[in-house]
Amino acid sequence: MKTLKIRLSFLPSLLLAVAAIVFACSKDDNGKQLSDIEEFHQDITNLTVSTTDFVQAAVIYESARFDTLDIASIDGIVQDYLTAGEGFVHYFQKLLGQSSKDNKSAVANPAITCVKAVSGFFDVQGISPSMVMDISELIQSTKDTVAALNEALNQQIINENQYQELINQVRIEKSLDSVGIGFSAGMGTLGGAFTYLACGAAKVAAAPAILTVGAVGVVVGGGTYLLWSYYRGNDKDSQGNLYISSVEGVLGEPIPATLFGEDATMVIAIDGHVPILFEDFHYPDAGNMMTLEINGDELSTLDDYSDQSPDTKSGNLVEVCYWQETAIAEDCNLITFVSGNAIPPNPAPYQSVTVVGSVMPVVQGCDIHFSIVGTDGYTNSGTYQTDSNGQASFGIPGAYPGVIDKVTITANNATYVVTYVFSGGSKDEPADPTKRVR
Repeated sequence: MKTLKIRLSFLPSLLLAVAAIVFACSKDDNGKQLSDIEEFHQDITNLTVSTTDFVQAAVIYESARFDTLDIASIDGIVQDYLTAGEGFVHYFQKLLGQSSKDNKSAVANPAITCVKAVSGFFDVQGISPSMVMDISELIQSTKDTVAALNEALNQQIINENQYQELINQVRIEKSLDSVGIGFSAGMGTLGGAFTYLACGAAKVAAAPAILTVGAVGVVVGGGTYLLWSYYRGNDKDSQGNLYISSVEGVLGEPIPATLFGEDATMVIAIDGHVPILFEDFHYPDAGNMMTLEINGDELSTLDDYSDQSPDTKSGNLVEVCYWQETAIAEDCNLITFVSGNAIPPNPAPYQSVTVVGSVMPVVQGCDIHFSIVGTDGYTNSGTYQTDSNGQASFGIPGAYPGVIDKVTITANNATYVVTYVFSGGSKDEPADPTKRVR
């Protein structure tokens, strides 16, 4: 089946054309008409991939140094962000929840918990229509403002320097953080590196842990899956923000559990299988690896869903079992993931920041490399060894209001990107790049 693949190297006009084709698609690659359940699988595929594309575009948009780019480059970055945002909103609106289901079964084994998950057509709960509208309005408002600035530039009402300054102001004032939404995305390959990106509202760092997704009857590496998840922050520091994650993964290959949160809702679409809705995810203990094994239905068994339709949103129940065990590593070459968080996550102007990197599995004495690029031109880097908790820290001086820092963390070829903006303070406070110079 076709999937929505908005990638940043495409021209904005081509992106719009591709999006229009996929939005209208209801056939497979051979031109065969899709059944309702296959089309539902397609919708979830497109939702997950469009989320990943939006995160990729937003990370570039949030951290680009507009003051060093020409107008065409700035417009390309902005249009990619807006197009990917519109694609995400389109599919996001399709999975709004209406009802809640309690499908917990008894625990058969103290070490293994098995629950019933909905397979087939379903709605997800916990996302209000107003939240979707907030994102949609943010994208549309940004689009309208950018169009007005482009027109003002074309009419020579403003010059290029003014355009750069105003576009940067739009990025700060119309940010994802302003509507209380944080995004993260992960992309993995069989036996390869895992790319982990985050943007929008910063979240309180979760304990380092690993998650693997498997399917009964499918060997490790024998298939791929797409996972779309959300949860609402409960910690006072998160201010109740909504966090959305997407994963393009390989069955049996580990992914960082820090993509998710306690009580997260997961929509999982394994290639060739009917999508499932898995609710109330229990975050694994620090330093552990959790396995999530799904005993789902294959799409070829469509007779089981012949009496269902997208309108009724009824679904079969399938079994999902999960368990966790300690993840141990004695060699730096066994590090699978690195994650990080900024302290504080939302710094005030000129407030120093400490970025903490964590490796998984936990191992002491391994190198973590930090590299920072700020939109004010500040750069720095350093390599530090992990402590007994598998962590290392990197200090960054504060910057003036509106500066966005992008910190790349690397360990054993695994990477993670932390971004944050120096917000608050007086709007009349002068921008003083000399506050930190490298």
